[in-house]
Amino acid sequence: SIVAYNMAAVEEFSILGFLSAPSAVEVEPIGKWYDVFARRQRGCGSQTFVSESESKQEAAAEADDDEDDDESKPFTSIGSGDWKNQDHYALLGLAAQRWQATEDDIKRAYKKAVLKFHPDKMSTAETTDAERAKMDAHFNCIMKAYEILNDREKRKLYDSVDDVDDTVPAPVRDPASFYRVFGPVFARNAKWFQTQPAPFLGDDKTPLDQVKEMYNFWYNTATWREFGYFDEDDPNSAESREEKRWIEKNNKAARNKKKKEERSRMMKLIDNAYACDPRIKRMKQQEQQARLDKRKQKEDEARREEERRLAQKQAEEAARLAEETEKREAEKKKAEQLRKTKRAFVKACRKHGVCEDTEEGAASGAAAEGATAPPVSRDNIEMLKNTLLIERLEKLSVLDGPALLAEVQGELAAIQAKKDAEASMNRPWTKQEQKALEDAMRSVAKDAADRWEQIAAKVGRPKRECVARVKECAAKVKQQKEAEANKAPDEWTALEMQVLVKAASKVYPPGTQGDRWQLIADYIKTHAHTEWARNPKDVVAQVASMKNVSSALQQRAAGGIDTLKKSKDKSVSSESVPSERF
Repeated sequence: SIVAYNMAAVEEFSILGFLSAPSAVEVEPIGKWYDVFARRQRGCGSQTFVSESESKQEAAAEADDDEDDDESKPFTSIGSGDWKNQDHYALLGLAAQRWQATEDDIKRAYKKAVLKFHPDKMSTAETTDAERAKMDAHFNCIMKAYEILNDREKRKLYDSVDDVDDTVPAPVRDPASFYRVFGPVFARNAKWFQTQPAPFLGDDKTPLDQVKEMYNFWYNTATWREFGYFDEDDPNSAESREEKRWIEKNNKAARNKKKKEERSRMMKLIDNAYACDPRIKRMKQQEQQARLDKRKQKEDEARREEERRLAQKQAEEAARLAEETEKREAEKKKAEQLRKTKRAFVKACRKHGVCEDTEEGAASGAAAEGATAPPVSRDNIEMLKNTLLIERLEKLSVLDGPALLAEVQGELAAIQAKKDAEASMNRPWTKQEQKALEDAMRSVAKDAADRWEQIAAKVGRPKRECVARVKECAAKVKQQKEAEANKAPDEWTALEMQVLVKAASKVYPPGTQGDRWQLIADYIKTHAHTEWARNPKDVVAQVASMKNVSSALQQRAAGGIDTLKKSKDKSVSSESVPSERF
């Protein structure tokens, strides 16, 4: 009897049959099933390395297998050169998921397809060679589909052209149909962005901030779509490096062209949607209304400011007019008061016999022939009337005869003294006064407290005249020293000569308006960069000397030419005489 391995013997059993003789089979020690066998041999039970999640996935795949067993799928047979036109997702049973399928979904679908469509599993004894060839071709298509979809770069190239609808709808006028027309298009094209999930179009209730972010995302986010799946030539099929580089160059140019077209298509789609999006239109209307309101607010503020400015200007003008009127009235009153005061002053002078032209003045003058103070002339009274201030005239008008006469004569004496002082200030200094001033400056000590009073007493002039004269002499001495320091040398420099020729011939030629020689002298100082300034007389003399030199040179040149001509004439005449030998 035979007891199953790793099972306890049971007392009650019956013999059902006998095993055949064992046969030797070479088995490679690989795979998970060999791992299970090795674990059992080592006494580790039936535990395998397969995880629980993988077991569930395998169970789900087997369940899908069972569900798909009843489906009748025709075999796909594509030639080796037409593998780009086959539907890789459909071959693996992922037609519904397509680009959204994960790597685990692709591996699981591939495993299921291999187990289902392997030629060794599907072929029987009655399978013909033609059917076997179809099975092999279909299985090769499955292998190629898995090769494409299992590689990230190749899958990206295939996804870029698989199940693609690149149509761009035109802008719509009806706001109600906007979301119906553009919503599915944005949903189809959202898969191309590298950043996922990409924002969709939304609806009419989507907040405006999200709408702006959505358009900003679609305008500025890069896409991963590539266009190398349908390259015309394969660089790996090239026979040389030069041919391979040429193929790669052409493929790259074609890809870049398609990528630019794709970028233009996306921009056209976004622009069309942005142009007819009712939310954007409302936003623009609100912004325009806000701008209009702001402009109107500014205009209202400007109008109010202008009205306020005009009102202020009118108020200021009214205040100015009132002030001017008040000022004119005050000046008028002041002038009237001044006239009254002047008349009172003249009347007082006449009344008390101060004015000599009146009868009272003549009588008082006859009565007081031995008086010490003679009467004042009428011209002097008029001069005092127009010279003294109103306050002073008011005080003089209330005085009696002798006091008034004394004050009037005192004012006249003060005015005469002031005129004499001004005349003395304008009087020129004589040589004797200048010598007396110089001697006084040397003789009086500098540290004396009343130094200038002593100098003025010795010179016989007021103190301020002496001080002003000393300052004037010091300024003249300083100016003379500066002139001597900046005195131009007798010899002209070469640069001065060049500037002089340019100034006299081109800049300020004969006929120039103004002081031509002073202009030339200033031009020489500016452009020759000299510390001194040439006198216009020196400039004239230098130009005259240059003319004399040039005329002498011209005469000398003319004399040389005449001499040369005479010598040539002599040589010709000598040549014209025949030789004695002939």
